[in-house]
Amino acid sequence: MAVSKTRTTPDTDMDLDKLDARALREPMVVVEDDPALWNDSEVAVYSEDRRYAVSLATGFCECPDAHYRGNKCKHQRRAEFALGRRKIPGWVNMDVVDDQLRRRLEERGRDE
Repeated sequence: MAVSKTRTTPDTDMDLDKLDARALREPMVVVEDDPALWNDSEVAVYSEDRRYAVSLATGFCECPDAHYRGNKCKHQRRAEFALGRRKIPGWVNMDVVDDQLRRRLEERGRDE
């Protein structure tokens, strides 16, 4: 199943929507110790050729989607997935997940 559909599974009780799918599919890099950040509670998410400061603790991202629409944006969602704060349901086809995110999750799985 592609990650672009919303689905709830009995074992995870977790929905994925369009922004979740974009957060999983689109090329992005999450950097926890980026020197351009203001404090340790933020992470940098590089998307295309832009850097966005994201604070999961406060629900902040400096992108227009989060700022003007009040949504949890794809950068916040990507940070959640990359940092292990949110699990990717088992039914998601990992072949369509961005290579960088997939490698990061595999490395973290070996470390745990």
